[in-house]
Amino acid sequence: MIKIGIHFKLLFIVLVLSLVPMVVLGLYSFKKIEELDTISKESIDKVLRSMGEEFVERKASNVAKELEVYLKAHPGYTLNDLRKNTEFRELAVQPVGQTGYTAVHELGTGINRFHINPKVEDLDLHELATKLPEFWKILEPHLKGVVTKGYYKWQDPDGKIRDKFMVCVPVKENKYGIAATTYIDEFLLPRDRVYKHIDYVKNRAIKIFFITLIFTVPFAVGLSFLFSRRITRPLLHLAEVADRISMGELGAKIEVKTKDEIKVLADALRRMQISLKAAIERLRRKRSL
Repeated sequence: MIKIGIHFKLLFIVLVLSLVPMVVLGLYSFKKIEELDTISKESIDKVLRSMGEEFVERKASNVAKELEVYLKAHPGYTLNDLRKNTEFRELAVQPVGQTGYTAVHELGTGINRFHINPKVEDLDLHELATKLPEFWKILEPHLKGVVTKGYYKWQDPDGKIRDKFMVCVPVKENKYGIAATTYIDEFLLPRDRVYKHIDYVKNRAIKIFFITLIFTVPFAVGLSFLFSRRITRPLLHLAEVADRISMGELGAKIEVKTKDEIKVLADALRRMQISLKAAIERLRRKRSL
């Protein structure tokens, strides 16, 4: 059976006491960093998405007010007059962000009157109820003259399906309504830069931890070795002295400079050494008589 000396036991104990808390703290920190990373990214998405939605809502409301003012100033204009009027068309069809736009339709009938794509003008939007149920779910209640908003799926020409956000606002005292729509992901583009910064900070924290651990382990090993040697060296010395005394070398010198329990043991060994010398001296005197 292999015997493990006190030197290695002390070395193991000191290493465990110094490194285990650090590893546990590191694992706990990693967990918290991952949680913070997830929470931060979710919060950023939520904030950017909310900002995008507010932007589309403001755009729809502003265009509705502009058309309201224009139509009040031109009460006799027919649909044909409005379509021939460049100024009105520019007010009716405006860009929303980078990819979106506004469109004008009739309340009640749901017929599209002004659109970025002229081919879609005069289209009865009821025809999209089956093809785009989410779109229709937003538009249908709006045709009764109320403000509605929501998300719907839209398929790009390349087949990719993306989320669009739409806000529908009625033009006051008129038969028209405004629909402002755009891809919401264009408002999430800044998150990529923020994500990179978050990942950089997270990876830097992990790197610092491992660097610290790499330098700490040798330091802890060296410190543990010195500590255990400080304890075991005088003990080995006392064991050697005890062996020498047992062999009759009563004058063996005891050299212990510590002031702890080992010194108590050394003092006890000295007293035993003195007692043995005195006992042997008494025995010699008796024999001489």
